[in-house]
Amino acid sequence: MQKRSLTILLVSTIVIAVSGLALGGNSSTVTQNGLDNEATITQTGLDNKATITQSGNENTSSQDQLGSNNEGYIKQVGNKNTAKQWQVDVLITIYNLANIYQQGNENYAYQEQHGNKNEAYIDQIGDKNKALQSQMGDENYAKILQQGSAVSNNTANQTQNGSSNTAEIEQQTCLNIATQLQLGDDNWAKILQGGGDWNTANQSQNGDDNWADIWQGGTGLHTATQTQSGNENWANIWQGGTGHNNTAMQTQVGHSNDADIYQKGDFNLATQTQSGSNNYAEVTQIGDSNWCQQVQFGDGHSSTVIQTGDNNVATITQGP
Repeated sequence: MQKRSLTILLVSTIVIAVSGLALGGNSSTVTQNGLDNEATITQTGLDNKATITQSGNENTSSQDQLGSNNEGYIKQVGNKNTAKQWQVDVLITIYNLANIYQQGNENYAYQEQHGNKNEAYIDQIGDKNKALQSQMGDENYAKILQQGSAVSNNTANQTQNGSSNTAEIEQQTCLNIATQLQLGDDNWAKILQGGGDWNTANQSQNGDDNWADIWQGGTGLHTATQTQSGNENWANIWQGGTGHNNTAMQTQVGHSNDADIYQKGDFNLATQTQSGSNNYAEVTQIGDSNWCQQVQFGDGHSSTVIQTGDNNVATITQGP
């Protein structure tokens, strides 16, 4: 049985002018090619644009726009994909952009934007990927790219609450999990899961002007966690080579701290804790089953650990 479902609700109010620009009516476009696809568009406000393109069977898309000058785009190629966009602001929205592209089967994507001049992008290539984005504030940028083999099963979640934050997640293999949380302004976070499967990465930033980067490669099963509370902190984790099952954890509380972890091998563990300001911690582990803990309390400390070989243990504690 062939079924094409299309629901479009357009609600227009009186035309007004904002910042010298005249706002007009809403526009929507739906293109469906296949069987049992469903598209729903709801627009309340002025000058919103919504586009849904579906090619395949049993895809579902919905777009809700409340405000003005929002743009939403969804393209689905494959079967049983689900995409949802929600753009809303109680005041006049200057401009938000949301874009979802799905190629494969049974992917799920959700985008939510509150505020002005936010941009959100989700690209899913493969099967059974899940991506969620939530932006609250102004001028935030979020991007998720998921691509792998036929059954990818990657999961990515981004939450931004503040202004001028940037968050990026790229998952190139299968069964990876990545989470980013940004609370504050001008924070930057990136996760690249580019080798092996079953990698897990988490980033949390609470403050302003923080920088966090995670790269996971090798044969997979890596775990990386970065937590930043304060301003102008820098954290970097690299897990790669031909290794697997490495674990890295970084916690920064304060300002202008720098933490770096480099792991190449199997079953290495590194933890760094910085509480204060202007501290520097670096650890390099090349080999298997190495263990390192660096703890810094106060200001202006520096610690460097290099472990080459197997079963090495290092513990560093620095305080006032």
